[in-house]
Amino acid sequence: MERINKSKSHNPNYLAKIVRLENIRKHSNADKLNVVTIDFQNVIIWQEYNEGDICVYFPTESKINSEFIAHINAFKETTLNKDVTKSGFFEANCRVRAIKLRGEYSLGFIIPIGELETFVNGKFEYTIGDEFDAIGDIIMLEKYIVKQKEPQGMRNGKTEKRISRIVENQFRFHIDTDNLRRCSSEISPDDIISITYKYHGTSAIYANVLTRRELSFFERIAKRFGVNVVDSEYDVLYSSRKVVKNEYETKLMDNNIIDIEN
Repeated sequence: MERINKSKSHNPNYLAKIVRLENIRKHSNADKLNVVTIDFQNVIIWQEYNEGDICVYFPTESKINSEFIAHINAFKETTLNKDVTKSGFFEANCRVRAIKLRGEYSLGFIIPIGELETFVNGKFEYTIGDEFDAIGDIIMLEKYIVKQKEPQGMRNGKTEKRISRIVENQFRFHIDTDNLRRCSSEISPDDIISITYKYHGTSAIYANVLTRRELSFFERIAKRFGVNVVDSEYDVLYSSRKVVKNEYETKLMDNNIIDIEN
């Protein structure tokens, strides 16, 4: 009998969880839909779910095992499903997205635990509240990473691959921290805390760090012959929470950015 577990590479904020459905309530604007709250997150479910049902909760921005999504026929593209006559709402990237259905948000995905047991061909050991990203050696989910297109430049009418300006160990993204919903029990009544509200799109990082500079033709030749050519300089890099916006091209004039490629 397999047991759910956390793989060595697991991300604590993107784990599935065994839950028992409680306090199911009617959707405010849909007769066939209900809403349940899991770890402070509202999730929309079908009317067929009942109080006490044991399910698996997948958090938003996680990427679910594609074979499992095909097994439950949840892909929007029917040819990807086990039963090609059925369709769901998952895109081919298997991403769990926050969605809005008839006026209410759904922050996560819930599936009966029996579907998971069928997928692994038998029951597995668990207790309510267990978090996991794997069953035995099967990785069931991971953090969804937005793929970034690698910028290409044009020189003499031909496409040319651009080289990243980032120098290793210079630029730092924001540190990933545990989601509050996972560690709220660690806050005691006597603790002094600060609560702030984050507006979407306000996360930004600016840093004056060492960057690679583009060498001239003669500098590249000299470097090949062993000449000590300075190939780095301090420059301003800026980013969102996940992406350096001017990794490949930035021009500065009087300390103001005048040409930016996003």
